[in-house]
Amino acid sequence: MKIDGARILITGASRGIGEAAALELARRGAHLAIAARGKKELDRVSAEIEAETGTAAVVVPADVSHEAEVRAMVADADKKLGGIDILINNAGLGLSAPVNEIDPNDLRYVFEVNVMAPHIGTLAVLPGMLQRRRGRIVNVGSVASHISTPTLGGYSATKFALKALSDALRMELQGTGVGVSLICPGPIATDFVAHTRGDVDGRLPAHPVGAPPAEVGRCIARAILRNQAEAFVPAYFQALVGADSLAPQVMRVAGKRGFAVATKFAERYL
Repeated sequence: MKIDGARILITGASRGIGEAAALELARRGAHLAIAARGKKELDRVSAEIEAETGTAAVVVPADVSHEAEVRAMVADADKKLGGIDILINNAGLGLSAPVNEIDPNDLRYVFEVNVMAPHIGTLAVLPGMLQRRRGRIVNVGSVASHISTPTLGGYSATKFALKALSDALRMELQGTGVGVSLICPGPIATDFVAHTRGDVDGRLPAHPVGAPPAEVGRCIARAILRNQAEAFVPAYFQALVGADSLAPQVMRVAGKRGFAVATKFAERYL
């Protein structure tokens, strides 16, 4: 699908992956609506886009944990852009706790943001896309959409759910002109940990680690242009997921100790 001239709504666009994707797509000629809770940060991103491209993004403040705000966000963006060709469901947050310590309120909230908000947004944009027989839903999942690890079971549960919805919807939309992409980042150098619910101390890297957010922005652009069903960032994580599928016992044996070692490695070298 073409990006140049496409009307795109991006959630969670005030920082990190969402901001990087907005800048990447704006440079490629997209007309953008950017959404997040903080208007001040959205205004900053919009100004940066205008400085680079000459055209500001439409700013749509919204708290996607509330269904009414998701629907209002889509309606506002649709009106101001004159339609939505591509929806990028990027807003999300983490959850860190052993399964037997997960606060049900935390799990419920993270499901609202990571699963229900993308679903409600998708329901709101699909009628217009189907009528025009053109469009794309881009869901930002995670390597955790495929592999669950100690203390991240709750987070993985939301990303597994998002993958399941993406996979089913992709098949259901065959022949309609509307496609679905699932983007699966590994560790990305954002402030993800700072906004993670639960107890992260000693369980997740203490500082941002991993690939730069711009790499995910480029991956999202490629997935749109190539109509990709699924893409990994960095790409080598696809091999890790494949290896886990072929030999899941390796991850099971590594278990808690293996994950702790991987966390320390990431803190020191990534």
